[in-house]
Amino acid sequence: LLADPTAGHLQIRTPFFETGMDVADIGLEDRVIGTGGGIKRQIRLFRLPEHNTTMNASLSRRIELRDDVDNALYVCVTLEDGHLVWSSPTYVMR
Repeated sequence: LLADPTAGHLQIRTPFFETGMDVADIGLEDRVIGTGGGIKRQIRLFRLPEHNTTMNASLSRRIELRDDVDNALYVCVTLEDGHLVWSSPTYVMR
């Protein structure tokens, strides 16, 4: 943790890209910076909240199922640090 969360400068240098940003300008919303290249390389910068009070989520989706195959459904969750967590498949048959 920084002693002063608004002080400092972040400098990023790679063989393909260079940029800099004041730490005070990094907010809770994603700042996506294209780094060039044909594979759409990107850097995402964001600040984590001091206290994250969100502990659960709920959603619903309508999914069209095919009759001729076992329909494998997956859930992918993006954690606050950007890591992805994938479920095992749940198979639905008609």
